Amino acid sequence: MEPSAATGTPGPIWIRVATEGTPVHLDGGVLTYAAPKGDVPSRGQLIRVPLRNRLVLGFVVGFTHEKPEFATRPISDPISPTFILTETQFDIATRMAHETVSSFFGCAALFLPPGRRWKAIDVYTLNPDFDLASATFTAAQRQVMSELEIEEELTLDALRQRTGRKLTGVLADLVKIGAIHRWQRPENALPKARMVKVIRLRNPDAPLAATARRQHAVLAAIVEASKESDHPDDVIPLTTIQAMTDVPSGVLDALAKKGAILVEELPAHKAPQPRASRIPTLSPPQQKVWREVEEALKSGDTKPHLLFGVTGSGKTEIYLRAVAWCLRHQRTALILVPEIALATQVVRRFIDRFPGRVDVLHSQMTDSQRYDLWTRIDAGEVDVVVGPRSALFAPIKRLGLIVIDEEHDSSFKQDNDPRYHARAVAEQLATLSGAVVIMGSATPSIETMWRAQAGEMHLLELSHRVSPHMADGAPLGLPEVRIVDLRAELRAGNNDLISRELQTQIERSLSAQEQAIVLLNRRGMSTVVLCRDNGHRISCPNCDIPMVYHADMRLMICHRCDHRTPPPQRCPECDSRLDYLGAGTQRVEESVRNIWPEARVMRWDADAVRQFGYQTMLDRAEDHAVDIIVGTQMVSKGFDLPRVTTIGVIQADSMLYLPDFRSSERTFQLLTQVAGRAGRRTSGSVVVFQTYTPGHYAVRAASKHDYPGFYAEEVGFRERFRFPPFHRLARFVYKGDDERETAIEAEMLARALSLHAYRKHIEMEILGPSPAFVARIRNQYQWQLVVRTLQMEEFLDGMPIRPGWVIDIDPESML
Repeated sequence: MEPSAATGTPGPIWIRVATEGTPVHLDGGVLTYAAPKGDVPSRGQLIRVPLRNRLVLGFVVGFTHEKPEFATRPISDPISPTFILTETQFDIATRMAHETVSSFFGCAALFLPPGRRWKAIDVYTLNPDFDLASATFTAAQRQVMSELEIEEELTLDALRQRTGRKLTGVLADLVKIGAIHRWQRPENALPKARMVKVIRLRNPDAPLAATARRQHAVLAAIVEASKESDHPDDVIPLTTIQAMTDVPSGVLDALAKKGAILVEELPAHKAPQPRASRIPTLSPPQQKVWREVEEALKSGDTKPHLLFGVTGSGKTEIYLRAVAWCLRHQRTALILVPEIALATQVVRRFIDRFPGRVDVLHSQMTDSQRYDLWTRIDAGEVDVVVGPRSALFAPIKRLGLIVIDEEHDSSFKQDNDPRYHARAVAEQLATLSGAVVIMGSATPSIETMWRAQAGEMHLLELSHRVSPHMADGAPLGLPEVRIVDLRAELRAGNNDLISRELQTQIERSLSAQEQAIVLLNRRGMSTVVLCRDNGHRISCPNCDIPMVYHADMRLMICHRCDHRTPPPQRCPECDSRLDYLGAGTQRVEESVRNIWPEARVMRWDADAVRQFGYQTMLDRAEDHAVDIIVGTQMVSKGFDLPRVTTIGVIQADSMLYLPDFRSSERTFQLLTQVAGRAGRRTSGSVVVFQTYTPGHYAVRAASKHDYPGFYAEEVGFRERFRFPPFHRLARFVYKGDDERETAIEAEMLARALSLHAYRKHIEMEILGPSPAFVARIRNQYQWQLVVRTLQMEEFLDGMPIRPGWVIDIDPESML
C-alpha cells in the first residue's frame, strides 16, 4: 500500500500519479514522477504531468521514498483552481477501479466538474537561437514565421485563421528543424452560468395608447401573474407570460420603453418556481412501508432497501415522503432514474412537490448549464438532485437518501470504461455518507431480489395498485392479460400483424374515446431483406448483421454502425426479386393505419424521437392528440397515460431465444412493465400478448402479473446452469482487423487466465473463446470468452491483463 501523504519520512520523495490515457495493463495506469521543488500536491489532487511530448492530466494516488530504477520527470505546474478528491470520492474511485478492472484516472475523472476544460492547448513561438539565414522555407512556412514574429505566440487555431491554411505537417516540420517551439498552455476556461429572462412589473398604470390592444392585454396578464408570484422580488418568468399571451418580443419592448415593465436576466436557479403540489393520503400498505423507511432514516440504517411494488402501487409517493423527511432534517437527496428523457412524468412529480428545491441533471444540458449546477451542488445550494447514473458523482453534501427507481433497468450499468453499476456505487456512497438507499421496481433484477431474500437488503412490498383519484388510495386492479397463440391465428387464416383479439380490444378503446398502445421491439419497416431464390440476405458490409429497411427514408440502415445505403432493386447475387420480411415499427404503423384509417396514429421509436423530440410526443399523448401509439420498448418506460385501456404486444417472445442468460428475465420485465401502462386510473383495461410460445414461463408469469412465480422458475434455471446470483461472470471481448490473429489472441488470454487461476487455487470455468454474438462490427472481428467463478474477488487480484481487451465484470448482457 502506497503512503497516502507526503509528510513524515525526510528525504527525496516521488509521486505516484494515475494518468489520463495510460492503459490499465501498465501498472494499473499509474506512473512515477519526481516531486516539485515547491509544495508537494495532496493525495487525490488533479495535476498535469509530462508524458512523452505532451502534458496530460493525472490524479495523485500516493508517494514513495524509494528511488525508482529509471529516470523520472517532475510534475508540471499545479492546476488552478485546485481540484482534490474528497476521501469518499477517492475511496469510491479506488474500489471501482479494482472491481471494474479500470484505471484509477478513468474512475476518478467521473467526479470532475462537467463542462470544465482542464485540457492543455498547443502554443507555438519562434526559437530565438535558430539560424534563419541558413534555412530554406516553403511559402507556408514563411507565412507561419512571419505571423509568429508579429504576435510572439499563437495557438494552432489562431495560426490557421491568420494564414488561411490547414498547416497539416507545416508546423511539425518547423518544430522538427528547430525553427519554432511547441509547448502546451493550460486551458482552464469556465463555462458561463445559465441565465433566464424575467419580467418585473414597474408601473401598472403606465400610459398606453388606446389602440395598442396587444400592449393592454399583455400588461393585464403581467399584473395578474404578479399577484400570484411567490418570488421575493415579484418577478415572473418570460416563458410564463409567453404561454399566457403568445406575445411577440416587440410588445414587451414597447412596454419596457414606456416604463410599464422591466425585462432582465437572473441566474436560472434564482428564477421563480411553481407552487407545491398537494400531498395525497397513503393507502394502508403504503403507510406500513413508509413507517419502515422513516425508521431507517431516523436511525441512519445504511442497509439497502428493496421496494418491490406492482406497477401503479405508489412507490413514487414513498420516495417523495422520504425526500420530504430529508429536507425537514437538513439532509439532501439523490434520485436516480434510468433515462431522464424516458422518466419525464416521474421527474415532474418531484419538481411539483418540491418547487425550487429540485435540480435535474441530463444529457441535453449545455456545458455551462452542467457546470453551473455542479458548482451550486458543490456549494451546498441544491437539496434534491434527479438524474441518470452519472448523477452519483455530483458533489452532494449532507446526503441522506439515494433512490434508484426502476433498479432493474440495464442502463444503470455503464457500457464503456469504467463499466460500473449504479447499484454498487450507490451502496458504497450511502455507507460512506450515512444515507439510506431505496431501490424500487415492479420487476426487480434476479440478483437484487436474491439479496433481499437472503437478508442482505430490507424487503418492502406494495402488492396492490392505488389510484390518485380515489379518496383514500383504495386498491385498483391490474389489467387483464390475454394470450394469443399466433400459430392458431395463422391456422385460422389471419396473416395480419394485428391478431383478431387485439383488433377487437383496440376497437373497444377507440369507440370509448380512449387510447391504445401497440408495442413491437424493433425499429424500421422490414427486419430482413432476402432473396427467396438463393437465400442471400442484405447485410451490413461492415458488420455481420442484416440491415433494416426504413420506408420513410427509403434506406437500408445498420443499427450497429449506422451504415446507410439505398435498397438494391434486385438480388446482387442472382438478379432475382428481393422480399422484405419481418416487421418493424414502421410496418406495424402501416398496418394499424390500414385497419383504422380514421384513427390518429403516432409511431414512437428512436427514429421518431430524434425527429420530433420526446417531450413533444409525450405532450401529444397526454393531450389525447393521438388515439394509437405504435412503439418499441421505449413506450414501456415512464408512461402514465390515464386514457390507455388497451395494450398489444405484437411478438411477446422476440427476445426469448437470444443467446443470453438474461433473455427470459428481460422478456418478463418488458411484458410486465408495458402491461403496467394500462388501466392506471380505471378498471376494465385489457392487455394482449401475441406469441408463438404461449407456454413459456416468462410469458405465462407476465400474463398473471406473477413476479414470485417467475422468480422461482428463473432462480431454478440460474442455479442449475451456474449463472448469477449463484456464480459471478466476467466477459472478455477482443476486436481485431484480422480474424485469425483475433482468434489467436483470444486463445492466448484463455491460457493466461487458466494459469492464473491454477496458481491461486481458484475454481473457475472458461466459456469459449469463440466469436462474439455479432462476430464483426465496423470491419473488426470480435472474439470473446467468459469466466465463471465463485471467487471473483480473488480472481481479479493480480489477474493478467493483455492490451486491447474489453473487460466487463458482472455483465448485463452477453451479446
